[in-house]
Amino acid sequence: MQNFYFSFLLLGACIAVTIGSTTDVHLLKVSPVALPLLNVQLPIVGFYVVVPWLLLLFYFNLLLHLALLAQKLHQLNAVLRAFTDETAWEEQRIRLFPLPFSVMLVGRPYSCYRLCSYFGLRCAFCPITIR
Repeated sequence: MQNFYFSFLLLGACIAVTIGSTTDVHLLKVSPVALPLLNVQLPIVGFYVVVPWLLLLFYFNLLLHLALLAQKLHQLNAVLRAFTDETAWEEQRIRLFPLPFSVMLVGRPYSCYRLCSYFGLRCAFCPITIR
């Protein structure tokens, strides 16, 4: 799961760097655009036509794997509810990979609120810290 997530982030970062390095002159002259790490020249029209669809495919692939992971985590949560011993229950929850998605679905109830409040505060104060 983490490989799909990191590949999606890497693709988004490469696209952002390529778009950020494209100037108005490149667009008007329809000159090729260079990919950041590979240093490969691509036609600019082809890049701006194909890349949004490629990013969309990567996004749907990530959502598909998150949906499959959610099904497995809900099954695990159903099994964990059968435990009567609190320590065994917590021991099994600790073994989860610390992906925020997993923590929100199966983790402790207050960890979801803490995580959501952290991301909410981060998104609220991010524009302020950039300036």
